[in-house]
Amino acid sequence: MAGLNALAALDRRTVRLLLGALLVFVALECWLLLLRAPLAEWRSLVQQRSATAAVSAAALRAEVLLARGALAQAEQTLRDAGLPHADDEMVLQLIALLDRSAQRHGVQLGQVRSGAGVLPQEQIQVATFDGEARGSYLALVAWLAEVEPQIAPLAVTELQLMGAGGGEPLSLRVKFSAFLPVPDAKGATR
Repeated sequence: MAGLNALAALDRRTVRLLLGALLVFVALECWLLLLRAPLAEWRSLVQQRSATAAVSAAALRAEVLLARGALAQAEQTLRDAGLPHADDEMVLQLIALLDRSAQRHGVQLGQVRSGAGVLPQEQIQVATFDGEARGSYLALVAWLAEVEPQIAPLAVTELQLMGAGGGEPLSLRVKFSAFLPVPDAKGATR
C-alpha cells in the first residue's frame, strides 16, 4: 500500500514515463522471448524456398535441353530405321500378335482399332491403337508384360482397368502409341 501512495505522490508526467518505460520493457521481452525465434525461422524458410526455386528452374532448363536432344536423336533413329507406317498390314500384324499372346494367357481379346495423326512441327506421325481385353487380373498383367516388349516401337500410353464385381472377369482398355516419321511425297521419311 505504501508503494501505491508513493506512486500517487509523484508527478503525473513521471508516472506516465514510468508506465511507458514498463510497456517498452514488456514489449522488448516479448520480442526476445516469443517472436524472435519464429521470425528467424520464417526468414530462413523464405531463403531456402528462393534458393530451391532458383535451383529448380536451372534443373528444369537443363532437363528441357536434354529432352530436346533426346527427341532429336529419337527422330533421327526413327528416320534411319525405315519403320512402316500405320497401315492395314501393321494393324493386322498387331492384332495377330495380341491375339496369340492373349490365348496363351487365357485373356479374351476384344476390338483393336487404329487411328493416326500428324504433329506438324515435328513432322512425326502418331500411330495409335486402342484395344480391349477381358480376363483375370493376373492373366491381364501377364499378357501385358509379354506383349509390351514384342510390339516395339509401340508403347502402352494409356491403361484403364474396370471390374464388374461379383467374380466377373476384369475389363481392360489399353492404348498403344508409336511415333513414326512422316513420309514425304516420294515415300521416303523426312
